[in-house]
Amino acid sequence: MGNDIVEITAPPKQEAMQIVTGCTTVEQFINVFHRFCDSRTCFIPCAETRPVGSRLQFSLRLADGTPMLRGTCIVRDAWTASDNPFKRPGVQLEIRKLTTDSSAVFEKLLAQRTAVGTRPRGLTEAPPIAASRPAAEPPAPPPPATRTAWPTVQRAPLHLTESRTPGSAYVLPANPLSDFDDAALEAFLACTVTGDRDDAPLLDPPDVLAIPQAPVMGDTKDTERHAVPSRDPITTTLLGIAPIEIVCDDTQPTVMLPA
Repeated sequence: MGNDIVEITAPPKQEAMQIVTGCTTVEQFINVFHRFCDSRTCFIPCAETRPVGSRLQFSLRLADGTPMLRGTCIVRDAWTASDNPFKRPGVQLEIRKLTTDSSAVFEKLLAQRTAVGTRPRGLTEAPPIAASRPAAEPPAPPPPATRTAWPTVQRAPLHLTESRTPGSAYVLPANPLSDFDDAALEAFLACTVTGDRDDAPLLDPPDVLAIPQAPVMGDTKDTERHAVPSRDPITTTLLGIAPIEIVCDDTQPTVMLPA
C-alpha cells in the first residue's frame, strides 16, 4: 500500500447564454414571445449568436433579471441578418430541458399562441343587397276599432358621445397587450446577452432514484427497495403536445416518500 495520488478530472462546464429582454412583466413576455415559440423551439432575437449545434444552458429573463425560461437547449439555427423566417437576427433554440417554473411559463406561451391563431382577425361586412322593384301597394286595411287613448310619457332623447376617433380600429379592453405596434414590439424584443455563465447552474437528476415500495406478496425481504429509473422525467402537457423534460432546480427541497 502506498500513497497513490488519484487525479479527479472535473466534467467540462457547459456553455451558457443569459438573455435579458425588454419586457417588464410576465404578461408582456407572453404576449410578445408566443409568436416565436412552438412545441419544441423558441426564437431569441439578438445580435450575438452561437454556432449551430452548440449545447447551451440558457435563461431568458425580464428587464429586471427575473427568469422566464431557464434550462438546456441546442442551437438549431442562427442568423446574423434579417433574411430568415423571423425577419430579424437571432438564434432558434431547440429546448431539451426546463425547470419546473419555466415549464409553466412555456405552457402559457403555447396556449397564447394557440388562442391567437384561432382568434378572428376582424369582422367582415355583409355584401350590399341589390334594391328590388317596389311591389304593388296592398289594399288599405279596414279602420281599427275605436280604443281609449292612453296618455304617453315623453322622454328626452339620450345623446351618447363616442370617444373613439371615427374610422379608427376598435380596441377591446379584455386584453390590452394582445397587439403591439412596431415601435413597442421592437422595444420589448430588445434582447441583450449579459454573460456567458448563468449565476445558478442547473443540476442534472440522478441516474436512479430509490423509491420505497411495498413488498411483493410471498417475498420475505421486506427491507428490499426497488430502484426505479428516473432519468429524463416526463411532464404531461395540457395541449397534447410532445412534453419537455423537467430538471431538478437546486433551490427546491427534496421530498422523501414514506416507506
